[in-house]
Amino acid sequence: MTLVGSPRLARLLRLGNVRTPVKFPPKSRGNEVCSRSFTSSARGTKREDYTCFVSLQTRWNDMDSFNHINNVIYYQFMDDAVNKHLLDNNVGIEHTRFVASSSCQYLKPISYPGDVDVGLRVSKLGNSSVTYDIGIFASDDISAAAKGSYVHVYIDSDLERPAPIQKEVRKVLSSLEK
Repeated sequence: MTLVGSPRLARLLRLGNVRTPVKFPPKSRGNEVCSRSFTSSARGTKREDYTCFVSLQTRWNDMDSFNHINNVIYYQFMDDAVNKHLLDNNVGIEHTRFVASSSCQYLKPISYPGDVDVGLRVSKLGNSSVTYDIGIFASDDISAAAKGSYVHVYIDSDLERPAPIQKEVRKVLSSLEK
């Protein structure tokens, strides 16, 4: 009895009584995947792509067993740089904001010891949210080691709902637009 494409198979799958088969990709005839060169879009990989920089120090415990800064630390660099810039420009914790999304594309490793320069640019300034483009550079390098995106949503703390970005905050954020 064949079950492929049958209503019985669909019913069994819905009930969880049959495991869906795992499909493996065809065997490679070489190293096609590994031999492809890594490419990234050029935007965001050079210092001139950013309007502001925040310098941060690396720490010994930022390193992983491969002797470079661990990937998760790049997210800390992004968070620290954005919030340091806001705090330095009098946008404090009274302006409640949450990270709605973040991403990071790793381009090359950074190692301890050394400082990093985190470039900031606002790519989208909405009614209640702001999207930052972020570049992470070794302090002595002109090309980014990583580039990322970071979205803050400003909220009304009492209502726990998105709220319009206040005028004084919008002015600070607008200064990062390029």
